[in-house]
Amino acid sequence: MMIGIALLLYYVLEAGGGYAAIMENIHANHPEMLEPLSGGHMPVGLYLTQWILVGICTIALPQSVVRGISYKDTKSLHKAMLIGTVVVGFMNIGINFTGILAHGVLTGPLASYGGVDYIIPKTIVTALPPALVGLAIIGPLAASISTISGLLIVASSAIVKDVYLHHAEKHGRTVTGRQLRRLSTLATAVIGIAVFCIALTPPSLIWLINMFAFGGLETAFFWTLLLGLFWRRANKLGAVLSMGGGTIAYCLTQGLGFKFMGLHQITIGIIVSLAFFLIGAYLGKPQEERVLRAFFPSAPDLEELGDGQQEPCPIGEGKNT
Repeated sequence: MMIGIALLLYYVLEAGGGYAAIMENIHANHPEMLEPLSGGHMPVGLYLTQWILVGICTIALPQSVVRGISYKDTKSLHKAMLIGTVVVGFMNIGINFTGILAHGVLTGPLASYGGVDYIIPKTIVTALPPALVGLAIIGPLAASISTISGLLIVASSAIVKDVYLHHAEKHGRTVTGRQLRRLSTLATAVIGIAVFCIALTPPSLIWLINMFAFGGLETAFFWTLLLGLFWRRANKLGAVLSMGGGTIAYCLTQGLGFKFMGLHQITIGIIVSLAFFLIGAYLGKPQEERVLRAFFPSAPDLEELGDGQQEPCPIGEGKNT
């Protein structure tokens, strides 16, 4: 992806006659793009909510969390934090910068290129030599495949482990590892086929659908993840109320088109989600002490574990903290 972005930026500059020529073109045809608020098309509220929607709250996206909690050891996690910062920063700055410069290459009206979703692909086809077009397109495809694979894993795991396995254990039925693998494969295949069928006739403005889904996932899981990991008082009732209440509020305000002070509905969803989490945390049953000891160990607990001893993990049999 990084190679594709670098290639695209180079050839966009070349196709547009250089940076100075592109900026002159933008100044003549799109002067609002050179203003901080884009001539009123980019209000301050939109800046704020975009930082929330595609910035801070993305730590709670399931497809990211499932990778974030799968690190091998602390050293690997620290490396991942450094590498991730560089890679994500490069891609965010690089692709947004390239998208702006693309106005010097794609000079026609937006509708003539098929809409917003097609700007980068059209830029790739227009600016790059034919031999490099495939290489550049592999980048976005790789990103899509990576995200889709993570979402498929999360979705099939939620169905098989969080629903089926929990129900089976509750009723005293034993589920073997072989059965779990078969069910996981089946669930992943069914979801994948359904998504493939939907993709045969893709809806317009996919980016809007994508942002709506991102906002819903962030509203549901942001406070559950953040407070669940770092607040001793977090409990089950708070998590359930936060996920349910926040998501309902977000979807309703999206459907009704309601905004508070012109801000994106993610702000309403996040605020409502936090309020419900706090209500549940103070009204619900406190977390068990054995669980708190595992996630919030005191100094004596750490000294005991410092000699190589391991304490049984309260969230799964056969696992150790």
